[in-house]
Amino acid sequence: TAVFTTTDVAKTVKHKYRQAGKYTVRLTVKNQCGDEVRDDVEVEVVSEDCAIPVVEKRKFGKTKLYAHLGLDVEFEFRARGYLKYEIDWNDGTEMDSGLEL
Repeated sequence: TAVFTTTDVAKTVKHKYRQAGKYTVRLTVKNQCGDEVRDDVEVEVVSEDCAIPVVEKRKFGKTKLYAHLGLDVEFEFRARGYLKYEIDWNDGTEMDSGLEL
């Protein structure tokens, strides 16, 4: 059973993009009352030979991220009192989700 928490909980998730392009990653966090908060991050995935600066760990709350094709990109978020999170990678792969226990 999930438990309401009054302290911040940090969660880090990883995802690997298989195609270059622009993606909008959407984080949705829901509490036990059904309230939800969403946050979007734009990710531009480029081939390794591109000279764009790459940040491979990103906190939600920022607006844009560059990543290299085929490498893991880490996302970190903090939430208080959440029960469930979902992350839509917007690339046709399955959503990432979990419960805070």
